[in-house]
Amino acid sequence: MTANQYRYNPLPTTAKLIRLLTVHPGSRTDDIHIELQGTPVDLDDEHLVSYEALSYTWGSEDDPVMVKFGPGGRLRYPVTRNLADALPYLRYPDRARTIWIDAICIDQKNDGEKSIQVAMMGEVFQKASRVIAWLGPETGTTRRAIELFEEIGSQVDIVDWSTGTLRPSHAAHNRTLGDQSLPLRLTFNDIQAIKDIFERPWFRRLWVRQEVNLARLARVQTIHPASQRSIETLP
Repeated sequence: MTANQYRYNPLPTTAKLIRLLTVHPGSRTDDIHIELQGTPVDLDDEHLVSYEALSYTWGSEDDPVMVKFGPGGRLRYPVTRNLADALPYLRYPDRARTIWIDAICIDQKNDGEKSIQVAMMGEVFQKASRVIAWLGPETGTTRRAIELFEEIGSQVDIVDWSTGTLRPSHAAHNRTLGDQSLPLRLTFNDIQAIKDIFERPWFRRLWVRQEVNLARLARVQTIHPASQRSIETLP
């Protein structure tokens, strides 16, 4: 550990405390500047500090990226490349943002703390005002895939991927209309765009279903801010 690398202050074990990450405002190209603060998580909504939680994959821990830490950004802290890619797009240009991110908010070198904090993760995601699902960098097909999800979601309630049919919204709740299935017309490029989304490592994470199911509101985001969409958009 270098002299200017951030060192964690231990969290008291007498209360249910978590750390929250403040991402300071800046443009996409500015250096990342973050700070941590401890806060109780076992409070009602009126007294709980409002925060969001990040659902993502760590990626390789090789070749970490150093981010500025603490007052004045005098300290440094290493994060994985995937998280470093996400942080500039999670930052607001004009105000600070409060987020819970496990890799930073938990002292990963303190096994005792990790055990306690991991046991509280369900509550952390449940009490977050929003869960952000970071899928990773945008590819050339990402925007088309999101457009397809929105188009399909606005017209149908059921997508049967095994038979390639859609169930129109009005028919899904009115069985007297009979079989109202429509063919799912997708081009080869459309299928490839959707495939690219669902083959991302985020969908293979064991915790994903729990993190999203516990969320009050979940958003999906790739590296381009315009691709941020409600997770309910995904079929």
